[in-house]
Amino acid sequence: MALYNDSTFWGGTIDFGSFEMKDGKDITISVRMDEDIHSLELLPKPKDCKVRQIDKRLIEITTRKAD
Repeated sequence: MALYNDSTFWGGTIDFGSFEMKDGKDITISVRMDEDIHSLELLPKPKDCKVRQIDKRLIEITTRKAD
């Protein structure tokens, strides 16, 4: 697993991560932010992935497919 953070051209920040997994086994990834989440986008857009915003700072991503 690898998580990254960078600054945008507009002075904001962007966070991204990479996870190693095997197809067919359900995994849930919980991500808690230091600030409130106002919007989010997973890139590239996954086909078999469920994203739930649990509260203002926590999301859960559930998938069973590696790509």
